[in-house]
Amino acid sequence: MNDNKHTHVTSPANKSQSEGDALNKSAEDNFYNDAANNTGKGQFLADYSVDKSIISKKRVKWSLLNGLSLRTWQRSAVDSWLSHNGRGIMKVVTGAGKTILSLAVAEHVQNNLENDLHVAIIVPSVVLANQWRSVLLQHGSLGTEAIGMLGGGHSDQFTSEVRILIAVLNSAAQKLPEIVRSAKVGDRLLLIVDECHRAGASERRKIFETQRRFSLGLSATPERGDEFDDSANNDEAYQMPSGDAVLAAELGEVVYQLNYAEAIKTGTLADFKIEHYGLALTTDERNKYDQISQSISDLRRELEGRNKRGEALLRWCRSAAGRNDPRAHQFIQLTTERKILLYKMTSRVDAVKLIIEQALSYDIKSKVIIFHESIEEVNRIYKILVDHGYPVRVEHSKLTGTEREKAIQDFRSGSAQIIVSAKSLIEGFDAPSADIGIIVAASSSVRQRIQTLGRLLRKGQDKVKQARLIIFYAHKTVDEFIYEKADWEEFVGKGRNEYYKWADIKEPPQAVGEPPRRPRRHDGDITPNELEAGGPYPGVFEGRIFSRDSQGNIIDEEGKSLRPTAELKAILAQWMHGGGRFAVTPTRKYIIRINGGNKEGHKLLWLGIAPTEMFNTSPEKAASYSTGPLKEGDVYPFSLEKSCKFSVLQRDPRLVALKKGRNVQFVVSPEKLIDAEKAERLQKIIDSLHRVYRSGRLINKILVTDNGDAVYEYEGVPYFIGKAPEGKQGFEFDS
Repeated sequence: MNDNKHTHVTSPANKSQSEGDALNKSAEDNFYNDAANNTGKGQFLADYSVDKSIISKKRVKWSLLNGLSLRTWQRSAVDSWLSHNGRGIMKVVTGAGKTILSLAVAEHVQNNLENDLHVAIIVPSVVLANQWRSVLLQHGSLGTEAIGMLGGGHSDQFTSEVRILIAVLNSAAQKLPEIVRSAKVGDRLLLIVDECHRAGASERRKIFETQRRFSLGLSATPERGDEFDDSANNDEAYQMPSGDAVLAAELGEVVYQLNYAEAIKTGTLADFKIEHYGLALTTDERNKYDQISQSISDLRRELEGRNKRGEALLRWCRSAAGRNDPRAHQFIQLTTERKILLYKMTSRVDAVKLIIEQALSYDIKSKVIIFHESIEEVNRIYKILVDHGYPVRVEHSKLTGTEREKAIQDFRSGSAQIIVSAKSLIEGFDAPSADIGIIVAASSSVRQRIQTLGRLLRKGQDKVKQARLIIFYAHKTVDEFIYEKADWEEFVGKGRNEYYKWADIKEPPQAVGEPPRRPRRHDGDITPNELEAGGPYPGVFEGRIFSRDSQGNIIDEEGKSLRPTAELKAILAQWMHGGGRFAVTPTRKYIIRINGGNKEGHKLLWLGIAPTEMFNTSPEKAASYSTGPLKEGDVYPFSLEKSCKFSVLQRDPRLVALKKGRNVQFVVSPEKLIDAEKAERLQKIIDSLHRVYRSGRLINKILVTDNGDAVYEYEGVPYFIGKAPEGKQGFEFDS
C-alpha cells in the first residue's frame, strides 16, 4: 500500500494548528498510543488518563447509536480494532450486527480521536446503501444534510456539510479516490468497506487508491477464494479456497471474529439446526450427468496447460470463448449444461413441496424462505406453490424495485408465509427473519451458504422455536464437493448438523450420520507418521506449485525453469513417471502430487519431505565447454528467457514440428532447402535429436534462443544441439 493513500493514525499534529488544537491532537495521540499498547483493553478504551476537557475542546460530538446498546462482543471488537492502529477486518457472521458495530467505531473515532472525521461507507448494492442510510437516520443525530450518497443515481461528494458518504462499490471504485483528493479529507477519513470480500476483485481494487486515515472491513467471509462460481472444477479435489492478500494489505488483518457457535451462545443469533439432504438423480438424469462429466474431463485434459488449471482454466475459457475459440466455447457450454441439469433435477422441487407441506401442517404459522440460484427455477417453484394455494411471494432481480419491496414487506408483515428468492436475499440485505430456510440449489460457494444462515437466523420474537436450515445437494455429483471446502461442525458448532440420504421422495429420508465428504486438512495438522511415500495425501493441495515434464524439467507458476538438486531429482524420478504437477506445502514442506483425474476427482499423493535445498541456483557448465564455439552436447551457458519453443514428434523422421492447437506442421526436409548452409544446419539438428533419443532422453520440445541456438532441456539442464537454420525464427515449415 502506498504511503500517500493511507495516513497512519498516530501522525503528528500539523504545525500550523492553533495551540488548543495542538494540545487536543497531542492528547488524542497519547490516547491512541495507549490503545495500541492494550491499556484499557476490553473497556472500550474509556479509562485513559488524558484530561477529557482537552479532548472535548472544539469537538462536535456524534451520536450514532440512539436507542441501541452494544453487546459485550461488539465492545471487544471495537477495542481490538483500535488496538490495531485503526485498521483491520471484522469477520462476523451475517445477522449479528456488523452495521451497528461500524457506527460504534465511527462514533468513537469522531468523539475521541478525530474531531473532523469524514466517513466513506462502501457497499456492494443500492439496496444496502439505502439500508445503511435508514439506520443512520433512525439512530444518528447528524441529519439528512450530513449523509450523502454515491451511485444508484446519486453523485454526492464530501462538503462542509456532508460528513458521511455512502457509496455503491462500482461507483466508488471509479470516483471515490478523486472525491477524497478534491475535498482534501483523506487525512481524517474512515473508510468502511461492507462485504469487503467483494472489493478484492481486480476491477474493484481501485477503491483502495482512496487516501484514508482509518480502515475497517466487514464480512462474514473475508476470504475470496471460493467467490468464483467454478462449477466446472467442483470435481477437482485440489481446488481449495485461498485467502486474498489484497484485503489484508489494504484493510489490515482480521482483528476480530465471531462465528455462529459463539453468536448463538451469547444470544446474538437464534438457535438452529441444519439438515443436509442428498437427493438422487433419476436414471435419465444420471446417464446424462455422467455423459457430460466425462466430456468435461476429456476436454479439460486437452485444454489444461501450465497456467491454465482449475479456476484459471475456466477464466481462460470464458475469455477465449468470446474470441470464438471452439474448444473453449464447448467447455463453457458443457459446464453450463451440467449446472442446469443439476439445478433442474426433478427431486429438488418434489422435496420442497413435501417439506413445506409437513412444516405448515406441524405449525400453521411457520415462515419459510426458499433460495435457488436460477431465476427460471425460482419462478417455477413459485408457480407450483401458488397452484397449491400457499401464501407465497417471489423476489428476484428481474422484478421491479416496487415489486420486490412489496414481496418482502408482505413476508415481513405475515400476509405471505413463504418467499422464494434467487440470490438477492443471500448477502447483506436486511431480510425478515424466518424459522425455516430451504436452499434448493446453490453454487459451489461456501460463502453463499454462510450468508444464507444469516438471512434465516436473525433474532426474532419467538425465542423458543428452533430455526431449521435445509440444504439439498445432488448425491454422487459435484454438489458434494461443497463439504470439502468447509468444516460445518467447526463454524456452526457441534451437534447442529444432521445428514440424510433421500433416494426416493416418496419414502422417508435415511439418516447417514456424516457429510458425504470431509474437509481436507492443512499440512501443519498432518504428521509424517500418518503418511506413506507414494500413498494418498489427506490434505489440501497448497503451497508453491511446480510442473514437471517427462524429461524431468521443472517450471514454477511464473514459467521460470528450475534445476532440481540431486536429492529432489531422486524423489521426483521415483514417483513422477511421465511428468505432472506437484506442490511443496508451506509449513512441513511436504511434496504432494496430483495423480490422474476422472469423474470421481483428482487424487493427491504424498511423495516425501522436500530437501532443504531443492534447486541449484548457480549456473552449471559442462567440463567440455570452453570459451570456444559450442559443441553438440555442451551445457548451454546463456539465458533461455527469449526462446521460441518447437515440438519434437517421433512420428515423422524430420522430428521438428510447429503445433498450433490440433494443427501440426513439420519442418521442410533438408533436401528441399535451396540454401546449402541452412540445409546442413537442419540436418545436424535432426541427427543430434536422433542421438539424444538413442541415449534414452525422450525429449518432446526444443528451444531456439535469440542467438539462433537450438537447445533442449533435460532435468532442468539446457544442452546445445546446433544452430537453427533460420536464426532466432528457428525453422521453415511445410505449408
